[in-house]
Amino acid sequence: MASVEFLAEICETIDPRRVLLIIHAMLIEQVVAVGRLLVESRDYITMGKFVDAITDEQVQAMLAVIEAAEVLLHTAFHAKGKARLESMIHMMYDEQLKSVILHSVHSGHFAEALALMGHVGEGSERRLVNQSADLGSPVLTELVCLADEEGLRGEILPLVFCMTPGNLPHVMEVQALHDREVLGRLTLQVHARDVWDDVIPLFAQTDQTCAKHWCRWNACISQTSCGACSSPPCG
Repeated sequence: MASVEFLAEICETIDPRRVLLIIHAMLIEQVVAVGRLLVESRDYITMGKFVDAITDEQVQAMLAVIEAAEVLLHTAFHAKGKARLESMIHMMYDEQLKSVILHSVHSGHFAEALALMGHVGEGSERRLVNQSADLGSPVLTELVCLADEEGLRGEILPLVFCMTPGNLPHVMEVQALHDREVLGRLTLQVHARDVWDDVIPLFAQTDQTCAKHWCRWNACISQTSCGACSSPPCG
């Protein structure tokens, strides 16, 4: 059997998906060792291709020894197969997912994390969103502010509707959502995506001032009353 170093080098020069039979025949210990070498070289593109090629059992073994949130995030981001990405998220335990979310917020890789949420199925998306909410309103505030600053308001808005009812109060505690200008920019996305009917129930979770801001922005954009409050259209 070839050395681990040679196998890692081969993965860097040849798409691992072209030698599936060889990779699937590798011992779990060898797969993990190759993965460690790719991690040490910070070759996340090859790492993503590698996890696309290995079996679920091999992926699970690698996830059990990969602790760095940076590695988990970039490996998942570069895994091209949607089925593999779904299985990776399913295999990660809650604390791993939370560490990935925190890393994305604090390291400037929020766009990558948001892209992942947009490329998984509803079940995985719901789990990622609710793990974010479990981290509390300070983290959610950073997420909303980053989305607003990076022009990703439209991408983050639908994620609110994936939250369980128990987590919605955390959303309403986000200070940025009480900022009139931020609410205005989000309201534009509500109209662009035609999800106003989904937003109205959120008013039950927020205070009257915030609800009125939403309604007034809606009235200004649509020139009609949203029906959630008595705010008239802008004249």
